[in-house]
Amino acid sequence: MKTFNIILSILFILFFADNSVAQNNKKNAKLKKVRLKIEYLKQTDGTKVLKSKLYWKDGKKFMPVVNQDVTFFAEGDTVKLKLGTIKSNEEGFAVLYIEKGVSFPVNSEGVTTFTAKMKKGKEFKSAKRSVDIKDATLNVTLDIQDTVKYVEAKLTTLNSEGESVPIQGTEIFVYVKRLYSLFKVANGVTDENGQYKVNFPNDIPGDSIGNLHVIVKVLDSDDFGNIEYIGSVKWGTVVSYAEEHLPRALWTGEAPFWMIIATLIILLGAWFNFLLAVYKVIKIKSIS
Repeated sequence: MKTFNIILSILFILFFADNSVAQNNKKNAKLKKVRLKIEYLKQTDGTKVLKSKLYWKDGKKFMPVVNQDVTFFAEGDTVKLKLGTIKSNEEGFAVLYIEKGVSFPVNSEGVTTFTAKMKKGKEFKSAKRSVDIKDATLNVTLDIQDTVKYVEAKLTTLNSEGESVPIQGTEIFVYVKRLYSLFKVANGVTDENGQYKVNFPNDIPGDSIGNLHVIVKVLDSDDFGNIEYIGSVKWGTVVSYAEEHLPRALWTGEAPFWMIIATLIILLGAWFNFLLAVYKVIKIKSIS
């Protein structure tokens, strides 16, 4: 009898355990799968930016994951550092800015693993994505030699001994900032000295005094992520933004004189006929 009670208890525990697992699996199956992307950007002033995007697929549409906590980490061989937690905005982005001078843990090759992680919630499954980045420095020179304007970029990193060494074979892009987009001026790869140099065109429109914003970028490098330099220089052609006075026409704000005169004649004729009709009615009444 005692053995029978033990067997019955085991079966009872196994039944409820299986049932609990089944219910938990069913609950997890209803949660939406989140897709997460992470990008690394080093800006001109040395500020680092970690940008994650969260979205889920609704049929054929990709929908942003809104108002969810995303936690960022930096990890080396032995140290894992929590950088901060940011809520995703209405477009599904969570962006963390890290001031210049903050040091990150690295592995034996000088690489830091940056991770963005979102915990499981009531509606979504958990998500996690990492990117491996080796810190690099982009130095840019905007100069003129013998009336020739040029942009020179130099890309370097630190070796295991802390010495600055050039980075060869990395693509560099040169842009000019326009009102709503970037205009690509040139692109090429760094040489054995980590340098890329290109002549700057003379016919790019600037503002009212010729200023341009020149942007030099490393884009989506497998080793160094995104690096950006922005500089202002007076290399553009001067453009006048004063409002041009257009001649009087049907499609401008000032009507042509012939139309004004014709309209006045029509209005005066209409009022004359109206007043004449009133006069005749009054005269007919006075006769009767």
